[in-house]
Amino acid sequence: RIIKKKKSKEEYLQALPGSVSDISNIYKPDDYDSSGCPTVPIAFSGMMGRLGNVMCVYSNFIALQWKLGFKYFLPQYMNHHTEKDITKPYFQSIFKNVSFPTATWTNVTTIARNAEDNDLVLFNNSRTNYKEVTCNKHFHRVKHLQPTITDQLTCAKNNECLGKNCLACKGSCLCTNVWVTQAGGANYLDLPFVGDVLEDIIKHHLQFREEIVDSAVQVIGDVARNISADDDTLFVGVHVRRSDFSLYSKFWMDNLLNETFFEAAMDHFRNKHSKVAFLVVTDDIPWCKTHLTSADTHHVGTPSPEVDMAIMANCNGSIIDYGTFGMWGAILAGGETVTSRQTFRDVRWAADYFGWTYV
Repeated sequence: RIIKKKKSKEEYLQALPGSVSDISNIYKPDDYDSSGCPTVPIAFSGMMGRLGNVMCVYSNFIALQWKLGFKYFLPQYMNHHTEKDITKPYFQSIFKNVSFPTATWTNVTTIARNAEDNDLVLFNNSRTNYKEVTCNKHFHRVKHLQPTITDQLTCAKNNECLGKNCLACKGSCLCTNVWVTQAGGANYLDLPFVGDVLEDIIKHHLQFREEIVDSAVQVIGDVARNISADDDTLFVGVHVRRSDFSLYSKFWMDNLLNETFFEAAMDHFRNKHSKVAFLVVTDDIPWCKTHLTSADTHHVGTPSPEVDMAIMANCNGSIIDYGTFGMWGAILAGGETVTSRQTFRDVRWAADYFGWTYV
């Protein structure tokens, strides 16, 4: 019997559609000249963070194209699993219908961070013979998406060119290439800008691949069978973010949230529903197993962040503390979301926008 060697994560990502050598790295050939340089205004950004952050960048830039007509490019390399992950294959290993061209820039460091003032954007596609070329493009450089996108949205509305190529604004609005030079300049979900198209972004660009959904559904199904769940059982995804998060949360709070918050949030659901199952995913399993011990609490986290998010997405409600991972799990799940009054930044913005419950 021949035993096939299992592919490594790196080999798996490289084999997926979307690598540098795949399908030309162009999308819409009419947007390029014969040498591979874009002929339409583009928007580009660096990127940093983990799955939740890169989903934010992707969503912001899809909305930027849909509303203001800038063709969006994401960085060829992202700061994630390895020092130089290739962005598109990583996305395509998680989501269906991933469609974006990529670019990079000169002097990019091993871990892609911020671009410097003298750096140039580099394009790489079939028409450049997969060589990195600058195309001599001028860019309007900004450190953060805001306030540029809000200013341009207002301009487009006033000039009746919203949802069209910015050239339709006939010079009244910004219509040059835009480059967000800070790696964290677009890694949050700008809900006032994205919110009214977020449902379509999720529908067309953020659908998990079948194998990820199957793994998540199996986990939930195992719990359902163990507790003899019925139609009245409410499954609540619980995301507990700890590990290194104290390095970031210290700017907003002295200590990470403890079991007091999570039990209060669980009580909120228990008081409203006769039968609840709490499915805990986390980056700190030992802490959760020590501190979250109620009989209706199930520790179901997997080694796969994308499967953990899909577990949350397939629940009926959510409990989250902070961070973009839990935020996206709650958004994808829909239903009621409970968070802490002490939460900050991304989750607070989302909670206020969607009307989530604070405890």
